[in-house]
Order: sequence, then structure tokens, then C-alpha cells
Amino acid sequence: MEHGKKKAKVSPKRGKKTHSSKVPRARELEPISVGPPDEELSGGWPAGWVKKVFGRRKGNAKDRYWYTPKEKYKLRSMVGVKEFMAALARTNGDEIKARMMTAKK
Repeated sequence: MEHGKKKAKVSPKRGKKTHSSKVPRARELEPISVGPPDEELSGGWPAGWVKKVFGRRKGNAKDRYWYTPKEKYKLRSMVGVKEFMAALARTNGDEIKARMMTAKK
């Protein structure tokens, strides 16, 4: 190597992993319960909404998700559900437009 010149650093190659994960992700787990939502919602729940509860692999924690009736969008919190419901009211029930209104940027 010549005096004063530095050797270029080489980044590790990125790409698909060659091994599969040993622990399935949460979305691959079977739900503990599936059914209509049981939370209080002003005006009530419109027909077709589904709530799924998943248990975590470690500990006693549970993850709750709410799914919209037509497009089956997954909402992760009641705050998100309420925002989505407000957007649905503004879009006359169009779930696609409501999703675009509530999408995080």
C-alpha cells in the first residue's frame, strides 16, 4: 500500500437470509379468540368488525387487533379504531379512502 492512501472499507453483503427463523412471528400464531369487538364504542360497532386476540410466546401479554369489515384492515389500538371510524364518517363509509386519511406518513 502506498504511503498516505487508505484501504477502502467493504460493507457486508445484504440480501436474503439463508436460514429460516426458529420462532414464528406473531402474525403466524393462531389467535386465542376471534369474534365481534366487546369494547365500548360511542354509537356502537358497525356490523362486520372482528377482534382477534393473540398470546405472546413469552409471558402472559396478549395483543389485540381489530379488523375492518370490507377491506380487512388491521388496527392495533382503540385510538386507531376511533380515528378510522371518524375517517369513515367523513368518507361516507369508504374504507380505502379512510385508510389513506389515517395512514402515518
